[in-house]
Amino acid sequence: MIEKQAFPSDRYAVESQIRFHGLDPAECLVELEPPEGERLIEEDHIQSYLREHGENVALVLWPGVQYASGQVFDLGRIAESARECGANVGFDLAHTAGNVPVQLNDIDCEFAVWCTYKNLNAGPGSIGGLFIPARHHGRSDLPRFNGWFGNNLASRFKMAPEFDPAPGALAWQLSTPPTLAMAPIMASLDVFARAGFLNLREKSLALTGWLAQQVNAELSDVLEIITPLQPERRGCQLSLRVRAGHEAGRELFTHLEHLGVMPDWREPDVIRASPVPLYNSYEDCARLVQFIRRWADK
Repeated sequence: MIEKQAFPSDRYAVESQIRFHGLDPAECLVELEPPEGERLIEEDHIQSYLREHGENVALVLWPGVQYASGQVFDLGRIAESARECGANVGFDLAHTAGNVPVQLNDIDCEFAVWCTYKNLNAGPGSIGGLFIPARHHGRSDLPRFNGWFGNNLASRFKMAPEFDPAPGALAWQLSTPPTLAMAPIMASLDVFARAGFLNLREKSLALTGWLAQQVNAELSDVLEIITPLQPERRGCQLSLRVRAGHEAGRELFTHLEHLGVMPDWREPDVIRASPVPLYNSYEDCARLVQFIRRWADK
């Protein structure tokens, strides 16, 4: 089970995994969507589906932050609901890592994965991340693809035919990590450590909250904020629906790019704006609002 309008790579992975096991995604893939007339999938809706259909669910794969809406999910609540019906649960934290704190050791999940190119600033093509809970560490009975770099370092160069899993998530590595791709994430994590992630989260909530206030006060005739405004339900991202529709939205998006603003476009009519606390300011947010107001008034 995944969310409707999941990030395409998530859907590709799940669909191909289903086919790998000789099954049909049309029969085996559930894409849970919001109730009719709503934009967001609330945790109550997820729980309701699992209570009714959970005995038929093998895996719940859910995002920490939904990439299109910017909605932050209560992962502990989702994991508990999945466990109650006997389903496994894993989390895609691609839009969460470096954005919203998550205590994975306190959540009863099977795994979590994320990228480092986005909020962790490692750049395109950088390495991914994987979390495996302690109860799976050192297990050799788990079905997985084993690789050279997943073997325990202490026995790796014995060249034995038997796979000896490395401790923790290291056992899931298949090949040698790319050194040049790891250098930027090391530098980025050093900056995060010195700044303090909770400090960054505090600034993020203030910065994005202020931008949301300005959008509602100055641009409510132009934009609708899709992202939940409660602090615990959003990260640094605001998904802004252009009320005039697709054509006007694309025009506004191009206009902002030409002015040096770097937003993101999502079909059919949404601009994602993310004031990142490491390197964005209130002045940046104010300029964004001014640019959009001038475009709308032209």
